[in-house]
Amino acid sequence: MIRTIAKREFLSNLMSYKFAVGMALCLILLPLGTYVSTRNYHRRLERYELDRDAHQRELTKLHVYSALHPQVDKRPPVLSIIAEGLEERLKSTVRADRHRVPCLEGKGGRMALSRNRYAQAFPSLEIVWLLAIILSLVAVLFAHDTVTGDRELGTLSLTLSNPVPRHQVLLGKYLGGIGSLFVPLLAGFLAVLVVMNLSAAVSLSASDWLAILIIFLLSLIYLSAFFLLGMTVSSLTRRSATSLIILLAVWVALTELLPNASFFVAKNIMPVASMEKTRTEKRAVEEQKNKEISKIWETAQQRAQRGELHILLNKRDNNEKGQLFRFISPETAEFLKDAFGEFETIEVKYADKMAWQDQSYVRQLERQWWLADILSAPSLARPFSSTVRALAGTDVEAFKSFVEKARQYRLEVLAFVEAQVTSNPYRFFTDDPVEEIQKDWPRALREERISRAELGEKMKTADGDPRRLLDLTSMPRFSPPKEGVLERLSRRWRDLTILLLSNVGLFLLAFSLFLRYDPR
Repeated sequence: MIRTIAKREFLSNLMSYKFAVGMALCLILLPLGTYVSTRNYHRRLERYELDRDAHQRELTKLHVYSALHPQVDKRPPVLSIIAEGLEERLKSTVRADRHRVPCLEGKGGRMALSRNRYAQAFPSLEIVWLLAIILSLVAVLFAHDTVTGDRELGTLSLTLSNPVPRHQVLLGKYLGGIGSLFVPLLAGFLAVLVVMNLSAAVSLSASDWLAILIIFLLSLIYLSAFFLLGMTVSSLTRRSATSLIILLAVWVALTELLPNASFFVAKNIMPVASMEKTRTEKRAVEEQKNKEISKIWETAQQRAQRGELHILLNKRDNNEKGQLFRFISPETAEFLKDAFGEFETIEVKYADKMAWQDQSYVRQLERQWWLADILSAPSLARPFSSTVRALAGTDVEAFKSFVEKARQYRLEVLAFVEAQVTSNPYRFFTDDPVEEIQKDWPRALREERISRAELGEKMKTADGDPRRLLDLTSMPRFSPPKEGVLERLSRRWRDLTILLLSNVGLFLLAFSLFLRYDPR
């Protein structure tokens, strides 16, 4: 009997305007959204490749290790076409700076991190937005008259007059309704895949295909929850129009009002420190660091005034980060070796202090996000979209993993520089070979053993000498974090549990209401 009822419900839906609307929305909006998202992904991919190549070229032009601050880039995941998530909000380039510990940061600065994630999580025509908002509305339209419609037509009384258990009637209606929703959803996903694969920039791996399959199943579970919500309300009311009005109000509350309201509630319950306060604290640390560094420079100036330090050339390296000294005296080289050793100790010490302040601010935001997630869990749209973004690799956890890898890489670069400087301590600040330093060109110039013109020629030759460039062949390479699909899914097990339990709970509620429903 369940099969008969499900088949009748399925065929009835196929011939209805609801099915035509659902199919049209899936075959128009989903491919259109995919086209727009694919173009955005292609733009992000081009930007990533340009930045990556520029950062690699920068390393080939360095002369001293004080200028070595490699930058690493996060490749945009191909499934950001389906769920863009935070790709346009968080920085995807991190500098492995010895003087600054990498930290999660928005493209618009730290203030970008504190904005409403839910308002930003559903940009126009994003696939996850279309699934979470538009298709949930289609599910509500399919389900609003599952009980009241049959009652108004008189078929419900006729069905229940037969010796058919009510749970079989309800289960048959549910299976028929989900089957009729499955068709446009499947057609829409196939259209999405066709449009994605038309782009030369899109290359899907086996793990990507698995993630897409899981996203499809999640979409079906999500739509099932809204369909069961519709059946529940339909079992509470006597007229289809009343059921539809109530469902539309509930749909707006669940998909839009609750996720956004939860952010503002969390923001007031768990406020974070103001940006001005954070900046003031960081300025205080910066001033303390500058005081320690200035003491070393004062010593250098005093020795230079006494004629103890001689430098013929002092400029920035090619990336404007490191200080490059050339044609220096042996005494100056020894002083600079000790001075830069102290500089680096101070810089690394204060980098850790600044990182603690940055991470303290981010931790406050994370607690706020956690509360907002808890408050918005009943919306169903938030758990669904969060799980899809995790599978796509565009959630905040993916960026945190990238930043954590960048921190580890920074330590590897620090260790590499320390090992290189141990073998040649002068290479941190000069590209002069040791034998050139021993020649003491400043003294030779004073004693007129070399003319300024000859020294000028030597300086020009030094600028174009490839042997003066750093040899970074043994420098460690950045390895981006690698997470499997199931590992990413496990991060959102709470959200997945909410979606599954909501289906079970709503079915039991609809069943208990239908048992007492008067079909007359």
